[in-house]
Amino acid sequence: MSDDEVKSRSRRVRKLDDQCAPPPKAMLNQNKDLPSRISDDSSRTLTDASQAPDSQAPGKKRLFGKFFGLRKDKSSGVGSNEGAKADDKNTGDSASMYDGGPDSNDTKSIFSFRTRDLLRSESGNGAEASVVNENVLAVALKVVIIGFSYSGATLSAYLEKIAKYHVKIIIIEQDKEVYFTAGAHAACLDVTLAPYLEVPINEEKVFKYKHNQIIRGSVCDITDEYVETKDGKMIHYDVLVVATGSIYPPPNQFQNTTGPGMGLLRKKTEDADTTHTKTTKEMTSYFQQYLKSKTILVIGGGLTGCEFTTRIRKDANARKVTLIHDKPMLLDDSFPEKFRKKLADKLKYEGVELLLNETAAIPTDGNFGYPPKGRWVETKAGTMIFSDIQINCTGHKGNTSFMFKNEKMFKKAVEETSNFIKVNRYMQVIGHQKIFAIGDCTNIDGIKCFDRIKKQVAAVGNSICNWAMEHVKLHLEEFGDDSGGGGGGSHIDAAAIVDSIKLEYWHPDSDVALDSIKRNEIDQSIYFTKEKWMNNENYPLEPRITTFGEISTRKVDDLKHFYRLLGSELESHSGF
Repeated sequence: MSDDEVKSRSRRVRKLDDQCAPPPKAMLNQNKDLPSRISDDSSRTLTDASQAPDSQAPGKKRLFGKFFGLRKDKSSGVGSNEGAKADDKNTGDSASMYDGGPDSNDTKSIFSFRTRDLLRSESGNGAEASVVNENVLAVALKVVIIGFSYSGATLSAYLEKIAKYHVKIIIIEQDKEVYFTAGAHAACLDVTLAPYLEVPINEEKVFKYKHNQIIRGSVCDITDEYVETKDGKMIHYDVLVVATGSIYPPPNQFQNTTGPGMGLLRKKTEDADTTHTKTTKEMTSYFQQYLKSKTILVIGGGLTGCEFTTRIRKDANARKVTLIHDKPMLLDDSFPEKFRKKLADKLKYEGVELLLNETAAIPTDGNFGYPPKGRWVETKAGTMIFSDIQINCTGHKGNTSFMFKNEKMFKKAVEETSNFIKVNRYMQVIGHQKIFAIGDCTNIDGIKCFDRIKKQVAAVGNSICNWAMEHVKLHLEEFGDDSGGGGGGSHIDAAAIVDSIKLEYWHPDSDVALDSIKRNEIDQSIYFTKEKWMNNENYPLEPRITTFGEISTRKVDDLKHFYRLLGSELESHSGF
């Protein structure tokens, strides 16, 4: 290369260098010692302008950056400067998520392009998104879920997926392991499943976002503003969801009736292995007696009773199996009459004795049928039946004893005999806008299965997400620049927001489910006449299910899914 060519190239390089923008100002003091969730606004300040090189001259390109959050070098206006460290000398000019800088004349509104896009960001990338997420978290809707049951865990995962930083989820659960009740009957007949029914909660993996948490405790009271636990914790909420499930008779759950109320016979200890061993021993004992039994009595011809009877005829060595049901047909009106007749004919063909329109005179509470042994059972018609083992499938009760303390608040919202919670079409506890109930603890008739829970979770989750978006928007507008300072108290009533949002209702999956909702809404209109949030819109009913396959008796896939919901993993087992 000649000398002239070298000089010419040098001039071109200098010309390009002169056109480059000066290094950008350091926008944030990235103090790594601050908490990872919500930090004090005073820490988010601009560094002294005198510490930065020559400031950028105003012009069209700078205006472009002010409105769209980009500087001339296409980097974000609030992001951390790669390779640069925060300066300890600050001017004290507060930098907010709405500002373009201390000398900016930008309109401070949450509807600016940058803020609107960041509020919709999936998980937040870089320091700018982190600041926005922290401001949103400061006014996020606080959602408290009582119970880490299948429905509670599913709702938590769904809210994290669709609402992200707009909700702060708090789950109240007293145990480190959750009992998988849906697999208990299968475990009695297949003991290889028993050691895995106590599902451990992996708190490090159960949540996607770190601002959500689990609080250990047992709820003893609920008010309009907070939940109280037995150890004295008062947990305030904007929205409350009851997902405590049900209490089943043995062999699904072995109950302890010696103390006040009904609890599980399995005593929880600090040693998780002890709990696993206790559960396995109970199921193994039941399984051994079941295998030795020559006569088996199943009490209750609902879905659970029919599941048990179907499995018994496949696996057991019993000479005689008797099924007692207090209705003229097996199952209930959730199933088509043709299917119910077909099931009865199939069981009769396999040698099952059906006693329909008969009621067994057994205690409604306690551990009838446990420990397994030979007993005489008398029906109300006077028939005496002897069996080596009795399987009680007469139904379950809502696990809602903590709602009894506030009798004034929930007396009309909880059924007296079954302890189930009355809900309206939106799965709200009747008479209480801010309280939802999902899963087995509700009084909705029909098939209480995982598919129903998922649809209820979708309805409630979408309603809460809409609620959260409106809640965050109104609070950010109220606090303005001081959006991170929500601690000063809000003048916005969380329940009042319901009037301005669209709640999503759950579509009933059968005629009996629809009838349950209608009865509950009639009670709501009678006992809570002051409530104005009920409407008389047409309630669409999904088409009834008209085809049914064989009743499922294997629960391994459901158990594996529950393990994943709780942040754990159930590896394949040769016995499954």
